[in-house]
Amino acid sequence: MTEPRRPHVIVGIDGSPASAEAMECAAREAALRSADLVVVYAGYSGNNVALSPQTNTQVVKDSSDYGHELLADAVASLVDSHPSVTVRTKLESGSPATMLLETAHPEDILVVGRSRGPGLVQLLLGSVSRRVAAHARCTVIVAGAETADAHAPVVVGVSTTAGGLAAMRFACSEAQLRHAPVRGIRAWSAHDWSFEGDGYLSEELWRDSQKALVQAWVERARAEFSDVHIEGELTSLPVFPILQKASRRAQLLVLGCRRPESAWLPRLGPIASWLGDNASCPLAIVDQPAEAETAP
Repeated sequence: MTEPRRPHVIVGIDGSPASAEAMECAAREAALRSADLVVVYAGYSGNNVALSPQTNTQVVKDSSDYGHELLADAVASLVDSHPSVTVRTKLESGSPATMLLETAHPEDILVVGRSRGPGLVQLLLGSVSRRVAAHARCTVIVAGAETADAHAPVVVGVSTTAGGLAAMRFACSEAQLRHAPVRGIRAWSAHDWSFEGDGYLSEELWRDSQKALVQAWVERARAEFSDVHIEGELTSLPVFPILQKASRRAQLLVLGCRRPESAWLPRLGPIASWLGDNASCPLAIVDQPAEAETAP
């Protein structure tokens, strides 16, 4: 009988500093989950073969010196820094984004780097990360600086949509692994009321409805994850700066996809898209379930 496939943590590398940061982030995630780490490089053809049974790792034997050496160096580095993680590699020709998307299964986690260069450089080098985040059928983590504070929370955007509830569950699961609290944030402002509630609710009633939404989210999260310390907060500050500020003191920032991949409109909302470039800590973008559940 074939054993069920274990979830993998998958990361793409290209030799850049951003990909090195992504690989380190992926290794930490793999260690937390006791999952296999798959290091992917696209550019040349090749076949997977074992590199070292003693280290329980694999690497690709390929005619390309660069591709082979890049993956071999990555494995050697990971063996030193994360000896408990089983590392596998994959090298093929084609588009890096396409290769990452085709490699991942829904239960996997894809880790991508973040470009921090000037505008045009960021647009070009960040295209792989953006495409992966926009189309992956699994959770995507955009690597960022890790906080040194072991007691820092996992921060998550509060929403009772299908994507928001999926983000809540991922954030709470991550908090369990990290022995960390969860801080749920929902931003509310008069602009939100004027845009969505004008003519139906007074500003005061709209604000009260947002408080009730946060409370319902907290109660649901605590019911499903009773061993995790979970707090929710409602703020009148604009959502972009409040989440960016929260990411400076967080282990991880978690957001849900605004729409499923099958939607005509973009899967990511503007908040996730902006924070993909501007969050201080790693950002997890959680896929929206194919079948939306009923929100409270």
